[in-house]
Amino acid sequence: MFVFDCTFHVPLASALGHVQRSSALLRRRQLDGALVEAQAAVALAPDAMQPQVLLGAVLVAMHRDAEARPAYEKALAIAKTMEPSAQENWVPAVRQKLSPR
Repeated sequence: MFVFDCTFHVPLASALGHVQRSSALLRRRQLDGALVEAQAAVALAPDAMQPQVLLGAVLVAMHRDAEARPAYEKALAIAKTMEPSAQENWVPAVRQKLSPR
């Protein structure tokens, strides 16, 4: 019999339920709920790109572009640390979100 006693730090896995709920609420334009869920996801996984991008998207949908910018900037910084093939997709996508509208 093997016993494994350890703790894993898996912030993104913990945040994914909030990411999914926030995305669904954003699609339904239930922005207040989407914001609460996105903020919860960021609180659980502040160094994960997906929650940051989602928080930015919710804030933009709420016409709070100035508040969205730091989330997108953090997402861009995270994207730049990804493996090269992921960077090819994510860096331009996040940069586009930072472009003035």
